[in-house]
Amino acid sequence: MRSKLFAVAACISLVLATVLVGASPPGILAASTWYVDAIRGTDAPTQGTNAEYGAFRTIQYAVNDGRVASGDTIMVAAGTYTESVRTSKSLTFRGAQFGVDAQNREGAESIWAVPSTYYPTALYSSAQAVTVDGIAFDASLAPGGPGMVLTAQGARPVNGLAVTVRRSGGALA
Repeated sequence: MRSKLFAVAACISLVLATVLVGASPPGILAASTWYVDAIRGTDAPTQGTNAEYGAFRTIQYAVNDGRVASGDTIMVAAGTYTESVRTSKSLTFRGAQFGVDAQNREGAESIWAVPSTYYPTALYSSAQAVTVDGIAFDASLAPGGPGMVLTAQGARPVNGLAVTVRRSGGALA
């Protein structure tokens, strides 16, 4: 009887320790954070796990990397990223100014620029949920001036898109 009580207490302790430490139960992966740095990063399969020299160079390379999964966060360092990104993954993009009110902030920006009149969309998403925070969009190269910054695929409404507007440098579509 005593050994059964000890075994039950040991199991409960193990479960509590796992919950308190924050470890994921077997078979469930915790969301990961990935890094992009236009200046110091390198688009290589071993990159992305650290800021600066351990980062990817482009946002699209990070999105395409097989290790990056839905639910992950991509930290975009200050700099200009002139690219049209396509994703089917539910991701969070956080720029250098994430969480900071645009009206009172100062300092370096993460700028996501529309690449050309031929690719007038900065972010094209077919995912269920995408969050963008702390990134300034520049759509000045799109035909006729400001173009589409964000586009969602399909007839369904864009319910899962969360955009925190930091500056009005482009349009949302």
